[in-house]
Amino acid sequence: MTAEIPEGLKVDKFLEIKRVGRGFSQKLRIEHGGGIFTEEWYPVCVPSLDLAGVDWDKSDVELAAGLPGTSRSMLGAARRRLGHSKLGTAKYRHIDWRGIDWSKNDGQLSGELKIDQQVVRDYRNRLFPDRKVRAKRVVTEEMIGAVVDWAGTRDIELARRWVVSRERVRQIRQQNGFPRCEIAGQRPESESGKFRKWLAEHRSEIEGKLAFVVARMPDFPLLGVDRRLALMRQSGIGFVWVSARRGESVLNKVVIDWGLPNWVLAMIWNRSESCFTNRRSEYQKPKQEFGGSPVGKGSLFENGEVLVRVKAQLAEAEKLGVKPRLEELQKMRLA
Repeated sequence: MTAEIPEGLKVDKFLEIKRVGRGFSQKLRIEHGGGIFTEEWYPVCVPSLDLAGVDWDKSDVELAAGLPGTSRSMLGAARRRLGHSKLGTAKYRHIDWRGIDWSKNDGQLSGELKIDQQVVRDYRNRLFPDRKVRAKRVVTEEMIGAVVDWAGTRDIELARRWVVSRERVRQIRQQNGFPRCEIAGQRPESESGKFRKWLAEHRSEIEGKLAFVVARMPDFPLLGVDRRLALMRQSGIGFVWVSARRGESVLNKVVIDWGLPNWVLAMIWNRSESCFTNRRSEYQKPKQEFGGSPVGKGSLFENGEVLVRVKAQLAEAEKLGVKPRLEELQKMRLA
């Protein structure tokens, strides 16, 4: 945008710009010669935009950088006027959203693209705001061909492998003429049953540890953390529980030696330094007794009392199932 300035006037400085009606005006400092300056308003000449061929999937900032004489606000107004929605942010710009097979459901696309399912749902709504694209979980020919023994494989096993329903597996058997499963007897053990068995087998190792730490220990990808915590409550094993309500913190449930510096506690309890800084102030804990920052505190490891207290905190953390950042502590000669 450029101001319409009469010939013969010299602009000394641009001061500000404002909207006037449907246009803009610029306030300029004009030099008249002889050291005389005035501040005057002049209308802005907005160039006509050729919006044909503009890639509206880009952001307004990216478009403004490639179209001289335009601004982010001008392109934003044109986008709204023409009804073009911005297709994504720079974080997901590498994905060809228009070339995706939208016949698949959000869960399957999320797994293939390795992004959150809600992001896929948002893009589906942007691309198809006026109609619902029927989404289903596609079972490819490669997935079907990978099954060697149809007679010896249960529908529930294939359903879990393909993340579909057992009815969908039954339909595939029927459509392709595959034999029915000949395995009879007890139903395969559920993921919940496997987790209960794991809790019973490892009771001596996990009792007394933090519940949220134990819930993330075993490898049960089909069993959510919330379900694991529910099964842990039913098990009767004594875990250290932390309430989800506001103000409750695991740091109030364990024995913290607040005399140690925040950065040392962060390494021991595998948390951020700011976590201890904030909690020390929030819960009115005593001030640290030894040094603050690790920079320039090389003599801290020479203090025998510090080493004893660090060792005691490490034992407390390991007892509760927390994995300290031992490599960092060893670099500081504190472990």
